[in-house]
Amino acid sequence: MKIALITDTHFGARNDSLIFTDFFRKFYENIFFPTLKERGITDVIHLGDVVDRRKFINYKTLNSMKDILFHPLKEMGGNIKLIVGNHDIYYKNTLAVNSMTELTKGMSHVTVYDKPTEVSLTDEHKVLFVPWICDDNEKETKELIEKTRTKVAFGHLHLEGIEQNKGSFSIDGYSPSMYKAFQRVFSGHFHHRSTTGNITYLGNPYEITWSDYNDKRGFHIYDTETMETEFIENPYSMFYKIYYNDEKNDYGDLSKYENCYVKIIIENKDNSYMFQVLMDKLVDVGVGHISVVDNLFDIEDMGDDIENMEDVEDTMSVIKSCVESLQIENKESLNLLMQNLYNEALTVETV
Repeated sequence: MKIALITDTHFGARNDSLIFTDFFRKFYENIFFPTLKERGITDVIHLGDVVDRRKFINYKTLNSMKDILFHPLKEMGGNIKLIVGNHDIYYKNTLAVNSMTELTKGMSHVTVYDKPTEVSLTDEHKVLFVPWICDDNEKETKELIEKTRTKVAFGHLHLEGIEQNKGSFSIDGYSPSMYKAFQRVFSGHFHHRSTTGNITYLGNPYEITWSDYNDKRGFHIYDTETMETEFIENPYSMFYKIYYNDEKNDYGDLSKYENCYVKIIIENKDNSYMFQVLMDKLVDVGVGHISVVDNLFDIEDMGDDIENMEDVEDTMSVIKSCVESLQIENKESLNLLMQNLYNEALTVETV
């Protein structure tokens, strides 16, 4: 049996941005559901963080979420199992009040798991569902993890030492050894796809922040017989970089930047008129957001490092450079702390 795995959909992201809602819609209409129909897949497991805000939902976002995901799935005769994530809960210390239980009432094709539960995906294949662990369910969850004889776990897990964004690793959370008895563990929560031992973070289906730039996104298809997954890539991008140089006149087809976020990296700008011409063209094609990065580094002094210019303008790269310039010990620890704070800021929850 084949089952679609998806996680961290974050409906309502970026302050209920309509641009991002339309961007999400392209993935479901052109990639997700066509793939399910082509493969004859009707079962979906969502590994948490269906919505972005913890304490309320915008009416338009709710309407879009149903229109984009829940209604099409019902129309094709499908069903979805939802594991509650940290963005789906109202209180931080209990899952008793959660958006998925409240928002999916009356949807017969939706099952919400707000407690650790052994679930039979087929007659022969039983797995463990692990919702977000907090004060209220920590003891119950740990006891079931030790007791269960299932080989596979699906959850929304915060684990230490996992690459949560490219080059940035989680410095807190539960130890991965907590799940050492399982052959395979699949999790949501961290948006970067990665595998550490028996634990695989599936990653979210689309880009939401600049930290997702140039990092493959999509969803997975799980085979209950082999316990293996197939990755289905989302070809659409929201974030683009343009390296501006006065001597370059052709920047390709700019229409692809419509309703996207574009970062212009200044390599050489002595001709303000030429630069303004490019800016006007981007505005004309309907770019969603433009930011300009200028004079962060003196390129001429970088020597052999110029090949690494692609990433120098990223926030984390700037932070790391600042830390490295400090005359202190334990720079590695400070780097880890700054990475963690930066990632928390990217995924900040509404208090």
